[in-house]
Amino acid sequence: VIAVLDPDTDKPVSVPVDVLTVKPSVIIPNIVIKAVPDKDGVFVASIPAGPTEPFAIDVRVYGDPALDAPVVAGITPAPKPITVIAPSKPEEPKGTVKGFPAESPVFCPVSFSVTTHDSPIDVVATDSDGFDHPVVLDTDAHGITHAVFMPKTPDTYSVAVQLDNKPVPDSPFNIEIYPLDIALLGEDINSPRPHVVLKDRPFHFVVAIDDSHHKPVVVPPQSITVRLSGPSRPRARVLTPTEPGRYPVTFTPTQNGEYKLQVYLYDNSLLPQPKLISLILLPHISEVSLIHPLIARSSEPVSCTIPLITVNGEPYTPLKPDQLTVKIDTPDQPIELVNVSISPKPDAPGQYDVTSESPIKPGDYFVVPLLEGTPLLDSPIPLTVVGDVSPPHCTVNIPRYITHDKIPYDIVVLAKDDHDRVVPYGDTVFVATITPVTTSDTPVPDAALTDVHAQPAHEPVKVTLGYTQDGRYHLPWTPAQCPGDYEVNITLNDTPVASSPFHVSATLLASPPHSLMEVVTVLTVTARVFVFANKEERKKHGGDKIDIVVRKTRTEEIIYPLIVKDNEDGTYTVTWIHDKGGEGEFEVSATINGQTVSNSPMYYKAAK
Repeated sequence: VIAVLDPDTDKPVSVPVDVLTVKPSVIIPNIVIKAVPDKDGVFVASIPAGPTEPFAIDVRVYGDPALDAPVVAGITPAPKPITVIAPSKPEEPKGTVKGFPAESPVFCPVSFSVTTHDSPIDVVATDSDGFDHPVVLDTDAHGITHAVFMPKTPDTYSVAVQLDNKPVPDSPFNIEIYPLDIALLGEDINSPRPHVVLKDRPFHFVVAIDDSHHKPVVVPPQSITVRLSGPSRPRARVLTPTEPGRYPVTFTPTQNGEYKLQVYLYDNSLLPQPKLISLILLPHISEVSLIHPLIARSSEPVSCTIPLITVNGEPYTPLKPDQLTVKIDTPDQPIELVNVSISPKPDAPGQYDVTSESPIKPGDYFVVPLLEGTPLLDSPIPLTVVGDVSPPHCTVNIPRYITHDKIPYDIVVLAKDDHDRVVPYGDTVFVATITPVTTSDTPVPDAALTDVHAQPAHEPVKVTLGYTQDGRYHLPWTPAQCPGDYEVNITLNDTPVASSPFHVSATLLASPPHSLMEVVTVLTVTARVFVFANKEERKKHGGDKIDIVVRKTRTEEIIYPLIVKDNEDGTYTVTWIHDKGGEGEFEVSATINGQTVSNSPMYYKAAK
């Protein structure tokens, strides 16, 4: 027994027998499965005796699979004939009409059945104007006649049924045919502007079918067809609906131009007039590049270049400036636009320069290039507009202790505005004033201060920091040739930057031959390095570069993650976890600023 159910109510739905197919999923000789109507939405399928091996049965309605998985059936031959006597089912009285609906949508088949028992039958469907409409009749082997007719207009129809030239009980039957409300959904399909479609990408929209009460109308998806005519005739596909009465449609255009679109239900047009859509087909779109790399200054207009559009590698030039628009949105208020001007780039066909008509206040924005109102990119481009450099928000990287007399130490200033945004423009003038606080009696070489030539170390020196990139300014400095304490004041337009002035100590050079280390092992390994300035005097400050190398033998170096702590009193603590290398004796070598410590190497043993 096969029941065709409404998915929402789980009640049987009357469908014509010709839309139901029941067959083995593979070809089996001499197997024919017949399904005959039993009552509304219920069919009885009989399988003749035959194969003894199980086989799958496939059930389809309107050609679509009706089951999650085929039913597996098998027939086992009886060892001897068995006679089964079943109670006879009472016959339906002749002239019984079943499944006649009270209402139905226009352009959809109306079907019902009549018990005829081979008697002559006549069915006439008449509209309110008295015009008759054709009715298709089909009588099965059980004496049941199935009637189907297709109403073409909304109206009240009268259906007269006669057997043996006499009306059946309750004939004629009335049915209300209600109109359909058709809508095409989707931003692209309803936009008044031409639609931009990338090559090989489908165009999507949805056909919505409702009744006069705005309730969705469910029809088989294969009963809907969409036809297009224009520069080409792309084939439209109606996809499986994801919600009742909403039928997704997709097609892939191959040429630019204007297309006419019509929707049909059982070959009846649903739109009063064909829908006109204009398509612009773009084979390729390059990335958007900005003159300022996603950052602009609030004191000047924003400039950028919209995409270079190419076809087969060549610039695509038929576009006109009035087809192109660019908007600069704020993330929290996307409707607020900034006015921009667009002009073709003379030295780059297919590219267009975009400039805001006025400066933009500092903040975060999005740049959105559009062609005929359609965004050219999948996502907008972030744009940061920065203000003027604010000295209190600038950050400075400067060492506290300097010990090496050959390697310059960089004073680095990162320029920021008052919202902590980096200002990546090299037109800001930072001045560093370096003033000795205490100095030694060591003679001062001319190049004691790099970029500060022939200046005595005991006098203040003013130096302009040089611009590198990304908002960074720097000054290389090697004061360790002149030991002592220095005060560094960094200003912008005589305004000190954050945390200025800074204090730097240029200490005595380390003397590795007079320095010592010790190695202690308690779960972790600790090496302490004692740095001396000379044979008798231990250093009082840090700032040296300490390196440790561990070897199990003289050739097998083991790399451990080292933690180096500068105690800033002339001592350093280096620790690592002995988690590889196994047991045995290990050699520890230490260097200070690249030179070996006097009692290096030392040794420790690892044991379980």
